[in-house]
Amino acid sequence: MPTDTVNADGSSCYHCGDPVAEGTRFTLVIHDVERAMCCAGCQAVAQMIVDAGQADYYRYRTTNASRPDEAILDDATQWKAFDNIAEDNSTENDAFADAFAQAQVLVEGIHCGACCWLIEKTLARRQGVLTAQVDPNDRVLFVRWNQDKVRLSEILTDLVRVGYRPHPIDADSIENLHRQETDDLLRRLGVAGLGMMQVGMFAIAGWFGLVQGIDPAIDRLLVLVSMIVATPVVFYAGRPFLVGAIRSLQAGSPGMDVPVSLALLLAYGASVYCVLIGSGTTYFESISMFVFFLLCARVIAIGVRHRSTSEQLALATLLPDIAMRVRDGEVTCVSRRQIRIGDRLRVRTGDRVAADGTVVSGSAPFDEALLTGESLPVHRGPGDTVLAGSHNLGVTVEMEVTAVQQATRVGQMASVLGGARERRPARATITDRVARYFVIALLSLAALIAAVWWQVNPDRAFEIALAVLVVTCPCALSLAVPTALTAATARASRRGLLVSHADALETLRKVTHVVFDKTGTLSEGRPEITEIRPDTHHPKPVSAAELTSIVSALEVHSSHPLALAFTDIEPAGEAMDVRTETGRGLAGTLGGRKVRVGSARFVGTSRNAGAQIHVADDDGYLGGIVVEDTWRAGTRDVIRELKAQNIRTIILSGDDSARVADAVAQLGMDEGHGALLPEDKLSAIQNLQASGACVLAVGDGVNDASLLAGADVSVAMASGADLAQAGADIVLARTDLSALSGLFELGHSAHRVVLQNLAWAIGYNVVAVPLAALGLIGPALAALGMSLSSLVVVINAARIDRKPQTQPALRIGDATA
Repeated sequence: MPTDTVNADGSSCYHCGDPVAEGTRFTLVIHDVERAMCCAGCQAVAQMIVDAGQADYYRYRTTNASRPDEAILDDATQWKAFDNIAEDNSTENDAFADAFAQAQVLVEGIHCGACCWLIEKTLARRQGVLTAQVDPNDRVLFVRWNQDKVRLSEILTDLVRVGYRPHPIDADSIENLHRQETDDLLRRLGVAGLGMMQVGMFAIAGWFGLVQGIDPAIDRLLVLVSMIVATPVVFYAGRPFLVGAIRSLQAGSPGMDVPVSLALLLAYGASVYCVLIGSGTTYFESISMFVFFLLCARVIAIGVRHRSTSEQLALATLLPDIAMRVRDGEVTCVSRRQIRIGDRLRVRTGDRVAADGTVVSGSAPFDEALLTGESLPVHRGPGDTVLAGSHNLGVTVEMEVTAVQQATRVGQMASVLGGARERRPARATITDRVARYFVIALLSLAALIAAVWWQVNPDRAFEIALAVLVVTCPCALSLAVPTALTAATARASRRGLLVSHADALETLRKVTHVVFDKTGTLSEGRPEITEIRPDTHHPKPVSAAELTSIVSALEVHSSHPLALAFTDIEPAGEAMDVRTETGRGLAGTLGGRKVRVGSARFVGTSRNAGAQIHVADDDGYLGGIVVEDTWRAGTRDVIRELKAQNIRTIILSGDDSARVADAVAQLGMDEGHGALLPEDKLSAIQNLQASGACVLAVGDGVNDASLLAGADVSVAMASGADLAQAGADIVLARTDLSALSGLFELGHSAHRVVLQNLAWAIGYNVVAVPLAALGLIGPALAALGMSLSSLVVVINAARIDRKPQTQPALRIGDATA
């Protein structure tokens, strides 16, 4: 059991380590011992930790806590700004229960695994907190809570009281973290590289000296300098591995850093001992090579992981940092985070829009190419929607904000991409578990081999055991799956497929049936006029344009879905005394004459002829209009490609059975079922799965949520409901279905690379262990071989991301508005 010996002498603050001023009387009993504190702030934080039952934090910490800022402790109101993050995210984070919300915040002051443990335990005690998890690498807190019981500001106040400070997480902060992480590794890599070269030169000089003769004093000097150079390599460059080993052992789950650290410390300790006694074999050159190659592999792996979030950062950077807010006639410059729903913003010529909203005055063309994929500017005037990230190409307009931050369209897309980082693939978790057992087996094997060689040749026992430890380090095994799935996820995002559950990519290869919703998924979900048929036998016939204008004048009073087809058509005038007869149509007065719009029976004609909307006035039948829900671009091609792969295609829809049957015939699909309730769709999928099918479901609406949740793999349309996206494994960010064409090929590629990586990692160990155990591989070659095996795994995974694409790459935010 670790003991709380840090700062235990009383001369320094037991909590933060700062000197305790003479005469200070701040103390607290911790683990039955009175501990000295430097200030009231440290005493208050320590008291809270003890009162919360988390005093064991002081047993397991590896460094001092940060000294709390007493002003911050006294002022909790500043954390209320974080409640806006919760409000922005609440509708998208857990659509199944509006009271639940979740957020990510950066946490300042995290130094070790004990810090993470303390934060998680402390926040878990707060009523209403459902989940609190800390990533020690990124220093990001992921918290999920019930908004009816607690607010985010209250949760963060608890965080501050135990000595940690929260910061909003955004594109800049993520990019800064990436830069810090990369810079830190590169600095350590530089130290290891310089150390390896210097120690290597000294070792070569020593080797030649053994052959040609060398003064013993010079030889001892070379060894002594090698020790001095290798020391920062071990304890600075190798620190990530040493800290990782300590954390994993404290958690009772030894990982790959344990054998790495054990090999480093054993080799370094034995070498230092040899230097002190003036005889024996030293391994300073092997140690330096080992650390250098390990860091090379880690830098490459970090690069692959960072590329997977590059699209998320690019989406976020579309939003400007500042905006011009109009209040009481005054215009002020405000930060994007200060914008609230209902604010009025002025968007000048050349400005990017900072939030989603509605134009209230002025009109101008907006470039939405990076958001919608539309290459031509679109005109936006009063009442029209403008999207955050779009570019004003015309005169100044003013808008009213309807969505901010993560609730905007571009923010939702970035959140989908970011969601993949919160979930570990199931296969990767299993591999990590295997790696843990592998570590235990490895340590046992190294001990056994050392014991055998001690009986055979004691002089070589340590060297061979060290080589076994190094050569079989399970780095490649632990990297095999996550690197492949990370690279596949990055490639998918550039094709317009935002993957939130990476393990879904591997499931794709098993899919036998693809189930589609109809309206809004296979079709655009918006009716369009496809044919206009004016009746020439009417006493006063009208043109096609006049006929649609008449209908538009009445349909403006209707909420029927077919009325959407006439929203962009100028009405013939203002219709008066409009009445709606449910299921039949509309009647009213237009320009002094009575007009009826609706079914053939309602307007009094037998001329159906396939038209959905008929028009008549007092003088007779004016004509009919055909309105259809058009198929999405790429729909027929996707269906054709799926059938070529022997994958059955099925429609499960709430539309009437006749329309579904017509859709099946038009698209050449295998079967279709209409008039289904959400529970009927789920039941249909479960029946398929019971017969051995692996089902991929594609949907967009609220009524598709159960369909997507029940499928083996689910794809939601970005233009659809938040609830559908919340339950989906993949979100299709394009306005067409063409991106689905390469989805299965990507799944097969990911699976092949995973198998190749696992085969390489396992095969390498099968070959290398016997060679090391027989003494045919020394520690230096073992370090090289182990590092190269990890590099092979990472580079092989990166091939997925570099494969040629059959579809055009996704432009930033290439999603439907």
